[in-house]
Amino acid sequence: MAKVPEKIGKYKILSILGSGGSSIVYLGLHPTLKRKVVLKKLNLRGKKSFYDRFVQEAALMMDLNHDHIVKVYDHFKEGSRHYMVMEFVEGASLDQLSGHPLSPETVRYVLVCCCRALGYIHSRNIIHRDIKPSNIFISRKGEVKLGDFGIAKMTVEDETPEAAPIVGTPAYMAPEQFNPRGRITPATDIYALGVSYYELLTGEKLFYAETLEELREDVLKGRRPSLFPLFKNYGPLVWWHIRRSVFRKPFLRYSGGRAMGRALSTFKTNDALCIEELISRIDGKTASGQRGPARKGASLSDVMGMGKKRSWGRLSALLAAGLLVFALAASFQTGLFYRLFLADSYGAFVIDQGVSGEGIFPLDSIQLYRENGNHGKALKPGSLKEPRVFYRKSGSYTLEVRRGNRVEWKSFYLPPLAVRNEIRILTLESPPLISEPVSLRLNVKDGLTGVPLEGEERLYIRDPHGGWVPFSDGIVLFSGEEYSFKLSVPGYYEKEFTKALEFYENELFIHAELIPLPGKLVILHNLDQLSLKINGKRSLLSSGEDKLHFGSLDIDGEEWLLDPGVYRISWKGNGWKQDQKLTVRSGEIVVYRIIPGAGDDKLPVFEMDRRPLAP
Repeated sequence: MAKVPEKIGKYKILSILGSGGSSIVYLGLHPTLKRKVVLKKLNLRGKKSFYDRFVQEAALMMDLNHDHIVKVYDHFKEGSRHYMVMEFVEGASLDQLSGHPLSPETVRYVLVCCCRALGYIHSRNIIHRDIKPSNIFISRKGEVKLGDFGIAKMTVEDETPEAAPIVGTPAYMAPEQFNPRGRITPATDIYALGVSYYELLTGEKLFYAETLEELREDVLKGRRPSLFPLFKNYGPLVWWHIRRSVFRKPFLRYSGGRAMGRALSTFKTNDALCIEELISRIDGKTASGQRGPARKGASLSDVMGMGKKRSWGRLSALLAAGLLVFALAASFQTGLFYRLFLADSYGAFVIDQGVSGEGIFPLDSIQLYRENGNHGKALKPGSLKEPRVFYRKSGSYTLEVRRGNRVEWKSFYLPPLAVRNEIRILTLESPPLISEPVSLRLNVKDGLTGVPLEGEERLYIRDPHGGWVPFSDGIVLFSGEEYSFKLSVPGYYEKEFTKALEFYENELFIHAELIPLPGKLVILHNLDQLSLKINGKRSLLSSGEDKLHFGSLDIDGEEWLLDPGVYRISWKGNGWKQDQKLTVRSGEIVVYRIIPGAGDDKLPVFEMDRRPLAP
């Protein structure tokens, strides 16, 4: 075990929390605040530009402030090593709670929290690059925090592929991370989160190999266990969320944390119960072995409920019955039973799903119908995770395959094995998952009056570099992508919104109501007494939900931002009253100067001036 230093920088070291190939993590104590912190020593190796980039990225990460992100306090260099100082979350990481799997609902709750954190850093062009259960922390209050930004990366335009080091935890790394020239994007974090989702549900790693080279080949070629058991055990949505997250091609995955978070939020979860489960697990309230099988080392008689004094004859009979059941099951599984006893009435077939993987329409459902006149009985073929031979009565059948908005019908005849002693192979088409152009329609209205705004709206779309460009007829939207828009109309507040399009969505209707920019009312006077009501009231609620107050006016002058419109102003002074009509226009200042009157009636003189409101 590595020796624990007494001090690193200004921090007293209390213990080692963990170590890996690229870092050592210490528990430290701040010298003046007496607060526990985490110090991560990064074994960075590379060009000077890489160290400079680390300093730049660490400084930016110190500015991150999110409820689900472990705070980065400091970074410094001591000797030849770089250190990051982070918040200490008193609790445990998800991998430390692996004794008993969390409930699927709590797993989704944790992942939604992680997606919110990823959406936050992705919006700031930061990519984590090391998402895994050991970097997701649960506090004793049930708070979920994403941590360990020691190898996070900024996405910048001028970065060359050669400058990107291969870093991360291999079992959770996306294919592009194994390629020195691979482009790291927010979809890289989505891949790791999908792998973690699979592990948290099943308790098993999605990719496992004896050597790093074998693991690299498995990831690059997509050699992993079938995800079909997820469909069977947790439903189609869970299967699709994980399946889409771990596509080898980044553009087929969710585009970032916000997109995946929206997908996971289709489930309704009881957050309070999820937090309660997390707290109970942290506090160790889950009994050891509560959901486990028979205890390790139990004898056969213990498992079967037989006492030690049971006779060997009964045990032998039970074993013989078990062997008979096993033999019958094996004969059905291999088809021997059908070939020996039912060859005259049963046939055999295999369903070949064709090509599968990235860029292929996911298989939603498959059903087999036995044709009987104009009626049919639905038969479930069962699991298709591995090639499987189905034995059915001879006759005419129809296979119905549904993939998104596509339905495939395949009619075939199944002859008896006695007539055709071979297995029929039914090959399904593998349609490519092609992005379609998306038509866009825009409908913009005044948010106060509901009047349509035509001919003045300006729609902008965010470009890959984060800037805004006018949306024109030359720009084509495609399904399966996420886009950010900005709507700008003169005289109105701008509005921004983001939309993630599914692969089957090819029409986008944007209906927006814009709030007009306010006008300003300024009142200057030198009267002994002056009060104001607008529309007969001493207060109004503006479109920005700010309550405006009037009443007695200060002699130094007062001003308000009013929504555009026509108002009735009621003035009241020492022995006089007066009503006036005021029209407020967007982006305009109305200034009233009120001076005492010189006539016998002593009515004040009102001077009104209009001018544009400076931006």
